[in-house]
Amino acid sequence: MRKQKVNYLVVGLFVLAMLAALVVSLAVLTGRTGATDTYYTMLGNVTGIKYGTQVLYEGYIVGQVESVTPVEEDGRMRFRVEMSVIENWKVPDDSYVRPMASGLLAAKTLQISAGINTVFLEPENTIPSTESTDMFAVMTDVATTVNDLAEKRLKPLITSLHETVGLFNTVLRDEGAPMVRDLRSVAGRLNASLPGLVDDMEVITGNIRETSLQVRDLATDAERMLSNVDDGVVDFRRMARDMAALSRELRGTRGKLDRLLDESGRLVGDNRASVDATVEDLRYTMSSVARHIDSVNQNLEGTARNMFEFSRQIRQNPGLLIGGAAPADEAAR
Repeated sequence: MRKQKVNYLVVGLFVLAMLAALVVSLAVLTGRTGATDTYYTMLGNVTGIKYGTQVLYEGYIVGQVESVTPVEEDGRMRFRVEMSVIENWKVPDDSYVRPMASGLLAAKTLQISAGINTVFLEPENTIPSTESTDMFAVMTDVATTVNDLAEKRLKPLITSLHETVGLFNTVLRDEGAPMVRDLRSVAGRLNASLPGLVDDMEVITGNIRETSLQVRDLATDAERMLSNVDDGVVDFRRMARDMAALSRELRGTRGKLDRLLDESGRLVGDNRASVDATVEDLRYTMSSVARHIDSVNQNLEGTARNMFEFSRQIRQNPGLLIGGAAPADEAAR
């Protein structure tokens, strides 16, 4: 009988020890292991911040969030967060609080970044705060911006390009064939006359060279005219005839050069075949982009919303990744 009582006593002591260990573990997990001081901070967005959210000081757990209270400030709704911090923990007065998450699936925490001043805040004081950047909110803003850009800028641009390409296509369809035929005709005439023009140019060059020699000879003759007037008159008449012949040859050469320059200008300026092919490729590309831009925008917006919802559910219950059920909705209770 005595042995049975001893066994009961041992079991009772073991149960009491386990209960005490459980209480201590819960206190350690919640950060409430002793006396605390109260501090406050003001936040504009408290997504993921609630009772029990850990308060870290440069990564070290120093307390938890006790309450979140909406407060109207300068016509805007902000939130006054009450934090319990380990008693006598020194917080420099130039420190600031920032909500953050250590990872994609990690819960939100309040990180106190230590300042460099040697003056410390007293309990019940307010610690300044700075807002953190939410990756999924940024993705949503980017998707909205892309959608607005596509609706207000890209679509009108594509429509304008489509109309321009259609106009070019109409012009080329109506006038392209005659221009191509004219170009082919000019090219054919130029190709046929080019050898003759080259030969004429060689002849003209030879004539000019000969004329230069003749002019030099005429200068010599002019010197001799000073000594012999009669011979000079005869030479002058011969020179006049040669100059008249040279003038006629130069006029013919000028006409041939003018025709050559006109045909060359039309040949270079009327290159429409490459332009036609380029316009057709541009029209096809713009039509393809216009057909698919709406679906691209919808997919971007849907992806942003799904990622935001996925992150919210995983933060509330990371167990969903291994098939756990979602937690009960506290608001529904």
